[in-house]
Amino acid sequence: VDLFHDNPDMLELEPIWYLKGQHVLLEALFILGHYSKHEEVKQNLQDFLNDPPTRSNENLETLGFMYLYTSKINSHFIAGTFTEGTEMVPELNRKLDKYSQQVDSHRILVFYYKIACLYFGAGDNEKTIEYLNKIINYHDQKLREDLHCFARILNLIAHYEMGNQILVEYQIRSVYRFLSKMNDLNLVQQEILKFLQDLGKSNGSTLKEK
Repeated sequence: VDLFHDNPDMLELEPIWYLKGQHVLLEALFILGHYSKHEEVKQNLQDFLNDPPTRSNENLETLGFMYLYTSKINSHFIAGTFTEGTEMVPELNRKLDKYSQQVDSHRILVFYYKIACLYFGAGDNEKTIEYLNKIINYHDQKLREDLHCFARILNLIAHYEMGNQILVEYQIRSVYRFLSKMNDLNLVQQEILKFLQDLGKSNGSTLKEK
């Protein structure tokens, strides 16, 4: 990114690479939790999209939308301003509709998961479940299998928070079955699977993989 800033003529020649560089930088700052720097870079991205050095095109607009709104959501995650973050969901949905032909399915699912997390952080479990169901009910469950996995786990937690005891028991079995069929579980997923097994035993039932 700094190379582009040091050589502004390159911004006009390679705006897509600049966008991608900004996106990677924003993701790194999000993971590190550097809020102030993240906001600074996000504003730079916003300024670039508001006044691009070259004629805008469909690819530039689509990538700009995805990267900007991803960073906007991540800002609320870092700051813990979940309720405030949910206020932009209607606008984000309109953008998703606008770019539905350009944005691939897995990126849309990621947005749904991030939206669900915003609502969960804001304490709105019904909305959380609404957006998680968009992932869980997606026809191709092999697409972003990891996302389907964590969507089911968060869905289980949201139902628990709502006191839906009967649904919780069903969700425990559903999550267990899904996890048991996954290949190459990471350590977190392995621990969750073990926890669900132990939970089933403590309730006097045996969870089955099929």
